[in-house]
Amino acid sequence: MSLTPNILLALLLCSRGLANEDPYVEGEVLVTFKQDLATNGAEAALGKHALKITEHYDKISQRAHRLTVLVREKNRSTAQLIATLKAEPLIETVEPNYIRRVTLISPNDPDFPKLWALQNTGQTVNSTAGTSGVDTKFLAAWRLARPPAGEVVVGVIDTGM
Repeated sequence: MSLTPNILLALLLCSRGLANEDPYVEGEVLVTFKQDLATNGAEAALGKHALKITEHYDKISQRAHRLTVLVREKNRSTAQLIATLKAEPLIETVEPNYIRRVTLISPNDPDFPKLWALQNTGQTVNSTAGTSGVDTKFLAAWRLARPPAGEVVVGVIDTGM
């Protein structure tokens, strides 16, 4: 799926930044190595810390031009793994393996079907028929957003026009 500017805007409005209370898989980290480092170099860097690559993310690596992998070590906490690997000079980033769930729940606003820009199924609103599929693909972005944990995020876009 390619993200259009409209989907990106919806994602920004519907999601929050990662917070410390976000759930993640304990004992797992996602590691991105510095540009142009080959797999054997990454394996050697991890081997210095008695770690190894659990899973390769080839498509992400190709797109970012950086090797991205999953490292799993159940005898160490995620915090310990991050502390150890942050000091490794060949590693660009290391982060917890956050748990994300896709939700199929649509907005519960009773007037949502009237909003052609968000989801246009060809519905008729105020005696005017819409064109099916001509919308911002809001529901695709909505499914990627995380529900706030007791916090409401409001985005206001005001161009002054």
